[in-house]
Amino acid sequence: MKVVFSTKYRNYAKAVVEEVIKVFGSPQAYKEETWGKELDKEEIMDIVNKYMKVNRLSVDVYFGQSLVTTMTGNGLSLVGTPGYYRDIRFKSLLDHEIGTHYIRSQNQRNMDEDLQRYIKKKRIGWTLATEEGLASLCNHIWYTNCNLFYIPALLYYAVCISMENSFWDTFKALEKFTIDFNDCWLQTMRVKRGMTDTSKPGAFCKDQATFDGSMRILENRESIDFLALYGGKVSLETYYLCEE
Repeated sequence: MKVVFSTKYRNYAKAVVEEVIKVFGSPQAYKEETWGKELDKEEIMDIVNKYMKVNRLSVDVYFGQSLVTTMTGNGLSLVGTPGYYRDIRFKSLLDHEIGTHYIRSQNQRNMDEDLQRYIKKKRIGWTLATEEGLASLCNHIWYTNCNLFYIPALLYYAVCISMENSFWDTFKALEKFTIDFNDCWLQTMRVKRGMTDTSKPGAFCKDQATFDGSMRILENRESIDFLALYGGKVSLETYYLCEE
């Protein structure tokens, strides 16, 4: 599916990021109160080992060279930067990357070939939005101090801002919602990546996927069999079509 810019959930996203600032005072305070204490590498691997044992899984988790956490066919690559991970945030990340992305991928691979072909013919909707939305809902269960989808909302809202502004004006608009200069620069770079002239309005709209998917899943939560939705990497629209 071609990624298309949307403002459907703009007001919701804006309300979420503004509420976080209102409640916590700053993005840094939100991070401190919601994500838990910083972890060292030994503590991280101890959490990983316990997670694998409790969930009876065997996934290779290692510290890679990437600047972001990445789930690939080779396993889960973690960021090696000291202080990058925090207790609650990391535990929620395991549910996001392994508990959702990895499990859905494995279920897809184990699916009957005839069923895979049937689903492929029926495939509609934005699969990435459902995938990331489901993963985000899964990991936000850990955030007992705040039930607001702050990071997904910030990404969605940043795209909306970027579609109307230059790089600099987008940066200035996002300053109050980000921790510091580096964080704001990173968020602005994310939504402007791929543009040949960042002085013009425009955005990389893929970052709307997580909040968009979360909202659509929540809107339809009463009619979703979540175990079935975890059965493979399908969009919410394909899921409903296959149910019929």
